[in-house]
Parts: sequence; structure tokens; C-alpha cells
Amino acid sequence: MRIILLLAWRAIKPSLTRWLTERALRLPTSVRNNLATRLNIDPTCIDALESALQDHVLAELEQYHP
Repeated sequence: MRIILLLAWRAIKPSLTRWLTERALRLPTSVRNNLATRLNIDPTCIDALESALQDHVLAELEQYHP
């Protein structure tokens, strides 16, 4: 059973990583600008937070081993 899980993970991981970096962990520009306005901070701060979150999630994903 463990070998099936490992093989499935190896097959899914590249697609999951691509989806996370290209879609799931990206804020649309309008949302980014709205957040910056609502929080009264520079939009580059939102970009930095987005980047830090993306780095953290991808690092956790890399360390995960089923």
C-alpha cells in the first residue's frame, strides 16, 4: 500500500506544485490592491507577504513525504 501512495505522490506532486505557484498562491491584482488600500499599506508589502507565504508552502510541500 505504501508503494502505491509513493507512486501516486510522485505523479501528483509536479502538477500540485505548478498549480500552487501559478494559481492557488497568487492574488489577483484587484484583490492585492484592495488589501493594500484596506490595510493602508504599500502594495509591495502585499507582494512580499504573498511571496513569503508561497515560499513557506512550497518548502513544506518539498519536505512532505507520504
